[in-house]
Amino acid sequence: MVSEERIREVIIEDIIKRELGMFAAVRVMTISYSQQTPRDFERTRRVQLEVFSTDTLKAYHGDLLEAERSGINLIELRYGRMDNLVGCLNLNPMIDEIMEIEARWLRDLSERHPELGKDSFGDKALLPLRCELETFSDRTLESYYDDVLAAEAAGRNLAEERYALAQTL
Repeated sequence: MVSEERIREVIIEDIIKRELGMFAAVRVMTISYSQQTPRDFERTRRVQLEVFSTDTLKAYHGDLLEAERSGINLIELRYGRMDNLVGCLNLNPMIDEIMEIEARWLRDLSERHPELGKDSFGDKALLPLRCELETFSDRTLESYYDDVLAAEAAGRNLAEERYALAQTL
């Protein structure tokens, strides 16, 4: 029998592989994102994905497969959204609710780590997450929203967990 941890790792690896393919095909990016190497991209994505529940990973993996079948590059849409080259991609109200909690977590993290500076935790830090959430299907958004609510109820801070993980990679 395959362990849950192994299933998660296989899904994360496949997500990153597919996203890297999309990343390589992006035609329009901000300077900061265009300077990101594939290794930096992989590291950033791993940090984000590791806090997802297995259900959210499976749902997002499904989003990627559907996007590929439809010829849609979710990474290009995400970066286009960050550059205001693409209008809002998803008006699901769960996005705003998730962003409120993520902003609180970032403020809390900022208070505990003032040496990192305010830019690391302000609106600039939240923009990539909002743009990513806008590319999620409603199923994936609902699953991630459940993850966020469960983490908050358990007293966890997913921003802190991502920060701690980033220090180890």
